[in-house]
Amino acid sequence: LKSIVLPETVTSIGEDAFSHCRSLVTADLEATQIKDIPANTFTNTLALANLKLPAEVETIGEFAFYKAGVVDLYIPESVTTIGESAFEFCTSMKTLTFSPDNKIEVLGSLSEDTNIFGGATNLETIVLSNNLTAIGSYVFAESGVKVVDFGMASTPAMFMSTITEGFKFDGSVMVTASHLPFNRNGFKFFTAGGGLEKGDIKEILTYAEGSEVTG
Repeated sequence: LKSIVLPETVTSIGEDAFSHCRSLVTADLEATQIKDIPANTFTNTLALANLKLPAEVETIGEFAFYKAGVVDLYIPESVTTIGESAFEFCTSMKTLTFSPDNKIEVLGSLSEDTNIFGGATNLETIVLSNNLTAIGSYVFAESGVKVVDFGMASTPAMFMSTITEGFKFDGSVMVTASHLPFNRNGFKFFTAGGGLEKGDIKEILTYAEGSEVTG
């Protein structure tokens, strides 16, 4: 089995339905009326490079696409729940795009690890929805986040790394060590919009206090 295109008359799909179909390359579910993709539906479909989710899908179950070969993933507006490890170890994934109108406000859980996209080691681009307010613990654990060590650098240089062609990083963080007293040194955070303000820092600290951090 290399390709499946399901018609609009399909309203449901069974758990483990295409699990371990290792030759499956294309799965087009977009025209269906499927609301729920249950657990393990496409687990270990390593060759599944082309995936179109149902346009009206609401729930993606745990391990639904665990170790699938998905390259470019689009999450429709209709999705409200993505289960634990749903796309974990999708090591071929390069882009992840949520519909700008997707209603998920908290991706994953703020109290326990979910690893939804964990281990997506080649993930380069993530476009989140306008409604997302928080990302839970380990949602993107060990994914392809790119980190560059600038060594010793100036404050302006760290900001410029977010807007300069060839760099344009999503953010930068520096450890300060200036002539000021120790209690006036610490971390500086930058995005393309400038340095983080007091309210932003307070929000980070509040989130950190409620999260378990491991080395």
